[in-house]
Amino acid sequence: MSDQNIVKCKKCQLEITNKIITNDNSDTFHEQCFACKLCSTPISDPYFTDKETGYFYCAKCEVIRNDQSKPLRESLGFCSLCYKYFRQNEDILTIDLERYHIGCLKCTICKKTINNEKYHREKMTSKLSNYCCEDCFEKVDKCNGCNSMMLGQTLLAMGKNYHANCFKCFKCSEIIKPNTPYSINKQTNTPSCQKCN
Repeated sequence: MSDQNIVKCKKCQLEITNKIITNDNSDTFHEQCFACKLCSTPISDPYFTDKETGYFYCAKCEVIRNDQSKPLRESLGFCSLCYKYFRQNEDILTIDLERYHIGCLKCTICKKTINNEKYHREKMTSKLSNYCCEDCFEKVDKCNGCNSMMLGQTLLAMGKNYHANCFKCFKCSEIIKPNTPYSINKQTNTPSCQKCN
Protein backbone atom coordinates (compact mmCIF):
# COMPACT_ATOMS: atom_id res chain seq x y z
CA MET A 1 0.00 0.00 0.00
CA SER A 2 1.45 3.41 -0.99
CA ASP A 3 1.86 6.32 1.44
CA GLN A 4 -0.64 8.34 -0.65
CA ASN A 5 -3.54 6.05 0.35
CA ILE A 6 -2.76 6.16 4.08
CA VAL A 7 -5.14 8.40 6.04
CA LYS A 8 -3.50 9.91 9.13
CA CYS A 9 -5.06 11.41 12.22
CA LYS A 10 -4.49 15.15 12.55
CA LYS A 11 -4.06 14.89 16.34
CA CYS A 12 -1.82 11.83 16.86
CA GLN A 13 -0.43 11.53 13.30
CA LEU A 14 -1.03 7.74 13.30
CA GLU A 15 -2.74 5.82 10.51
CA ILE A 16 -6.52 5.50 10.72
CA THR A 17 -7.61 1.94 9.96
CA ASN A 18 -11.26 1.93 11.08
CA LYS A 19 -13.85 4.70 11.37
CA ILE A 20 -12.63 8.08 10.05
CA ILE A 21 -13.97 11.33 11.56
CA THR A 22 -13.72 14.40 9.29
CA ASN A 23 -14.28 17.89 10.69
CA ASP A 24 -15.50 21.01 8.87
CA ASN A 25 -11.91 21.82 7.76
CA SER A 26 -11.64 18.34 6.13
CA ASP A 27 -9.11 17.24 8.78
CA THR A 28 -9.26 13.52 9.62
CA PHE A 29 -9.18 12.01 13.12
CA HIS A 30 -9.50 8.72 14.97
CA GLU A 31 -12.89 8.58 16.70
CA GLN A 32 -11.23 8.86 20.15
CA CYS A 33 -8.85 11.67 19.02
CA PHE A 34 -11.65 14.01 17.90
CA ALA A 35 -12.49 14.98 21.48
CA CYS A 36 -13.64 18.01 23.43
CA LYS A 37 -10.73 20.04 24.81
CA LEU A 38 -12.57 20.72 28.09
CA CYS A 39 -14.14 17.35 29.03
CA SER A 40 -12.07 15.03 26.74
CA THR A 41 -15.22 13.22 25.59
CA PRO A 42 -15.18 12.09 21.93
CA ILE A 43 -17.34 14.51 19.94
CA SER A 44 -20.31 13.21 17.98
CA ASP A 45 -22.42 16.27 17.07
CA PRO A 46 -22.57 19.28 17.25
CA TYR A 47 -19.21 20.81 18.06
CA PHE A 48 -17.59 24.24 18.12
CA THR A 49 -14.11 25.31 17.05
CA ASP A 50 -12.28 28.08 18.89
CA LYS A 51 -11.01 30.23 16.02
CA GLU A 52 -8.03 31.51 18.02
CA THR A 53 -6.72 28.19 19.36
CA GLY A 54 -8.21 25.64 16.94
CA TYR A 55 -9.49 23.54 19.87
CA PHE A 56 -12.79 21.67 19.58
CA TYR A 57 -15.57 21.77 22.19
CA CYS A 58 -18.74 19.71 22.56
CA ALA A 59 -22.04 21.61 22.77
CA LYS A 60 -22.30 21.17 26.56
CA CYS A 61 -18.81 22.57 27.19
CA GLU A 62 -19.36 25.44 24.74
CA VAL A 63 -22.32 26.57 26.87
CA ILE A 64 -20.06 26.46 29.95
CA ARG A 65 -17.33 28.43 28.14
CA ASN A 66 -19.88 31.04 27.03
CA ASP A 67 -21.19 31.46 30.58
CA GLN A 68 -17.66 31.84 31.94
CA SER A 69 -16.73 34.54 29.41
CA LYS A 70 -20.07 36.42 29.50
CA PRO A 71 -18.94 39.23 31.88
CA LEU A 72 -15.85 39.89 29.73
CA ARG A 73 -17.86 39.84 26.47
CA GLU A 74 -20.41 42.28 27.87
CA SER A 75 -17.69 44.64 29.12
CA LEU A 76 -16.03 44.67 25.67
CA GLY A 77 -19.32 45.38 23.86
CA PHE A 78 -20.40 44.35 20.37
CA CYS A 79 -20.12 45.45 16.76
CA SER A 80 -22.74 47.95 15.51
CA LEU A 81 -23.09 46.01 12.26
CA CYS A 82 -22.78 42.24 12.87
CA TYR A 83 -23.76 42.43 16.60
CA LYS A 84 -21.06 39.89 17.52
CA TYR A 85 -19.13 40.62 20.70
CA PHE A 86 -15.59 41.93 20.47
CA ARG A 87 -12.78 39.69 21.64
CA GLN A 88 -10.12 40.74 24.11
CA ASN A 89 -7.15 42.46 22.36
CA GLU A 90 -9.14 42.79 19.11
CA ASP A 91 -8.76 45.97 17.06
CA ILE A 92 -11.97 48.02 17.17
CA LEU A 93 -12.90 50.96 14.96
CA THR A 94 -14.92 53.58 16.88
CA ILE A 95 -16.85 56.42 15.21
CA ASP A 96 -18.89 58.47 17.71
CA LEU A 97 -21.17 55.90 19.44
CA GLU A 98 -20.65 53.27 16.74
CA ARG A 99 -18.11 50.45 17.22
CA TYR A 100 -17.07 48.03 14.48
CA HIS A 101 -14.86 45.02 13.86
CA ILE A 102 -12.19 46.20 11.41
CA GLY A 103 -13.60 43.97 8.62
CA CYS A 104 -17.25 44.97 9.23
CA LEU A 105 -17.10 48.63 8.22
CA LYS A 106 -17.88 48.49 4.49
CA CYS A 107 -19.04 50.79 1.75
CA THR A 108 -22.82 50.50 1.39
CA ILE A 109 -22.50 50.67 -2.41
CA CYS A 110 -19.51 48.47 -3.43
CA LYS A 111 -19.17 46.50 -0.14
CA LYS A 112 -15.42 47.18 -0.06
CA THR A 113 -13.95 47.25 3.47
CA ILE A 114 -13.28 50.79 4.68
CA ASN A 115 -10.08 50.85 6.71
CA ASN A 116 -7.99 53.97 7.18
CA GLU A 117 -9.17 55.64 4.01
CA LYS A 118 -11.48 58.59 3.48
CA TYR A 119 -15.18 57.81 3.72
CA HIS A 120 -18.52 59.60 3.76
CA ARG A 121 -21.21 58.97 6.34
CA GLU A 122 -24.98 59.19 6.51
CA LYS A 123 -26.24 58.95 10.11
CA MET A 124 -29.36 56.83 10.40
CA THR A 125 -29.66 56.75 14.23
CA SER A 126 -27.36 57.77 17.09
CA LYS A 127 -25.68 54.34 16.90
CA LEU A 128 -25.95 53.38 13.23
CA SER A 129 -24.82 54.97 9.97
CA ASN A 130 -24.40 54.18 6.30
CA TYR A 131 -20.89 54.59 4.94
CA CYS A 132 -19.61 55.22 1.43
CA CYS A 133 -16.02 54.99 0.14
CA GLU A 134 -14.48 57.89 -1.78
CA ASP A 135 -14.74 55.99 -5.10
CA CYS A 136 -18.52 55.50 -4.78
CA PHE A 137 -19.35 58.92 -3.33
CA GLU A 138 -19.70 60.57 -6.75
CA LYS A 139 -22.23 57.89 -7.81
CA VAL A 140 -24.77 58.35 -5.00
CA ASP A 141 -27.65 60.82 -4.77
CA LYS A 142 -27.05 63.93 -2.67
CA CYS A 143 -29.53 65.66 -0.38
CA ASN A 144 -30.67 69.03 -1.70
CA GLY A 145 -30.75 70.36 1.88
CA CYS A 146 -27.35 69.35 3.30
CA ASN A 147 -25.56 68.11 0.13
CA SER A 148 -24.45 64.89 1.86
CA MET A 149 -25.09 61.41 0.46
CA MET A 150 -28.46 59.71 0.61
CA LEU A 151 -28.42 55.94 1.08
CA GLY A 152 -31.35 55.39 3.42
CA GLN A 153 -34.88 56.76 3.21
CA THR A 154 -35.37 59.83 1.08
CA LEU A 155 -38.06 62.47 0.73
CA LEU A 156 -38.98 63.76 -2.71
CA ALA A 157 -40.23 67.34 -2.55
CA MET A 158 -40.28 70.08 -5.15
CA GLY A 159 -38.73 67.61 -7.61
CA LYS A 160 -35.61 67.16 -5.44
CA ASN A 161 -34.37 64.55 -2.95
CA TYR A 162 -33.97 65.38 0.75
CA HIS A 163 -33.22 63.58 4.00
CA ALA A 164 -36.43 63.65 6.05
CA ASN A 165 -34.79 66.05 8.55
CA CYS A 166 -33.37 68.34 5.85
CA PHE A 167 -36.60 69.51 4.21
CA LYS A 168 -37.18 72.70 6.23
CA CYS A 169 -39.14 75.90 6.10
CA PHE A 170 -37.02 78.66 4.57
CA LYS A 171 -38.35 81.23 7.06
CA CYS A 172 -38.40 79.48 10.47
CA SER A 173 -36.16 76.43 9.76
CA GLU A 174 -38.75 74.02 11.18
CA ILE A 175 -38.72 70.56 9.59
CA ILE A 176 -41.60 70.05 7.17
CA LYS A 177 -42.71 66.48 7.82
CA PRO A 178 -43.74 64.11 5.01
CA ASN A 179 -47.40 64.41 3.92
CA THR A 180 -47.64 67.89 5.51
CA PRO A 181 -48.89 70.75 3.31
CA TYR A 182 -46.39 73.51 2.51
CA SER A 183 -46.17 76.36 0.01
CA ILE A 184 -43.41 77.34 -2.40
CA ASN A 185 -42.14 80.91 -2.72
CA LYS A 186 -42.10 81.39 -6.50
CA GLN A 187 -39.37 84.06 -6.41
CA THR A 188 -36.84 82.08 -4.31
CA ASN A 189 -38.19 78.57 -5.10
CA THR A 190 -38.04 77.74 -1.36
CA PRO A 191 -40.58 75.94 0.86
CA SER A 192 -42.58 77.55 3.66
CA CYS A 193 -44.45 75.71 6.41
CA GLN A 194 -48.14 76.36 7.11
CA LYS A 195 -47.32 78.67 10.08
CA CYS A 196 -45.06 80.95 8.00
CA ASN A 197 -47.21 80.91 4.87
